[in-house]
Amino acid sequence: MSNKYLVIGPPGTGKALYYKARILTPKGWVRASTVKEGDLLFDMNGDPTKVIGVYPQGRRQLYTVTFSDGTQIKCDLNHLWVVRVLGKSYFSIETTEWMMEQKSPVMIPLTQPIQFPGNNHIGAKLSKRLLYGPVKARQFYINELLSTGVKEISLPTSHQAKILRDLFRGLGYYATMEKLFDRFIVRPRVDVRFKVVTRIEKWKEAEAVCFKVDSPSETYIIDGYTVTHNTTYVKRQAERAAEKHNVLLLSYTQAAAKEMGRRIENCKAGTIHSVCYHLLDKPDVLEGEWLDKWNEAYPKYRVGYKDEDGFETATLGARLLNSIMLDRVNMRSVARDMPQKFDFYRKWNQFKQEHNLVDFCDMIEAVYRRGLMPPNRPDVIFIDEAQDLSLLEMRLVEMWASRAKVSLWVGDKLQSLYAWRGAHPDILNPQLVPQENVRTLGQSWRVPRVPQQYAVKWVCDKIPDAHYYTQYKPTDKDGFVKKVLHTVQCPD
Repeated sequence: MSNKYLVIGPPGTGKALYYKARILTPKGWVRASTVKEGDLLFDMNGDPTKVIGVYPQGRRQLYTVTFSDGTQIKCDLNHLWVVRVLGKSYFSIETTEWMMEQKSPVMIPLTQPIQFPGNNHIGAKLSKRLLYGPVKARQFYINELLSTGVKEISLPTSHQAKILRDLFRGLGYYATMEKLFDRFIVRPRVDVRFKVVTRIEKWKEAEAVCFKVDSPSETYIIDGYTVTHNTTYVKRQAERAAEKHNVLLLSYTQAAAKEMGRRIENCKAGTIHSVCYHLLDKPDVLEGEWLDKWNEAYPKYRVGYKDEDGFETATLGARLLNSIMLDRVNMRSVARDMPQKFDFYRKWNQFKQEHNLVDFCDMIEAVYRRGLMPPNRPDVIFIDEAQDLSLLEMRLVEMWASRAKVSLWVGDKLQSLYAWRGAHPDILNPQLVPQENVRTLGQSWRVPRVPQQYAVKWVCDKIPDAHYYTQYKPTDKDGFVKKVLHTVQCPD
């Protein structure tokens, strides 16, 4: 059986929460539909967290998740949760669909005390002002109440009972509320740290939305002070693999690799170049000051300079170097019948040899030629943004993957941006992978209906196998496509 898996991820695919769900912010509860990028929410540690992505999902089939404290959340089957199964000692990130399939009770952790801003001196009256006050003031009120040994609190109005119930929940306590005759009863449990999923039922199709936050825990708080999660498909799979395997995460950019390494514990993350750089004992690279020295030594072939506006300007040397690198990443010989190009190549290699330097392509070629494996011999390899790998990079990663137990290649051929530097998006051809090993993420977070229809028609007319990459649903927004005369070079 093949150990290679392919995940096709169209633009903005993911999970969904009901657009009228309540989201906790420093100013209180708001509807999910009103949350904007840059807004502050709270994470499961009670700390503020910034929204860094808002992705309308359009109409989705939603389900009602009911918890033991009476809270009900409406979301789709792909929505993610921090969970623990009864009898297990660890938490994991799982979907609503996964929770439905479990035979043992599934538990959701309670939040830590919510760190609302404000003045500690707000009085001891049960009110919304106290509910959204600082932890110290809220905890003082609760301690006074609990010091009497009370197990339940009877209040005359629903409004008062809801405030008291939420006062407990906002401090990380388990609390329920019910009506008993003409009174409202609040029952706190200071010894309970979880609430249990009691029922999941199909609801209806409705508008939905998804958020991404910058919290290290990737969580935020929704109705009933319930902890919920945001993450990516690749991250969830990597975390699962890391529980039992030695995992290597490869990404195209340093920024993406750094972010993956920060967010996923027990995994090695890096770019292909960075892995090769360390395998070769950190050689000196022809960049930075060495590039300045090259320009001084060969002014005819200088590879770039800054113009008066501070932009890198293409030169003869830059064009020749780009052409040579394109040959090399495509594993082609540099043409000897192009005298100027070959003269540059000869001088470039001579300069590297004289100063004991390598360029980025040298590192990949050397590691591939010598058959070097990444440190600790990973048995699971994730390749993100795989559509932007060059042929040379692909051959190297395939060599690494052939010696691993599993490789997961994630990307979308139609989102390849680096053909100009040798990207080979055809490596994501689903016909080259057993169909049981192919998964397409089928719902976009951010592509509206009209642009999606326009784009799908355009690519299907031009790319023979485009249908493999266009089988995803757009959001429920119409959007629009408009012809403009402006370009990047001429924005005015």
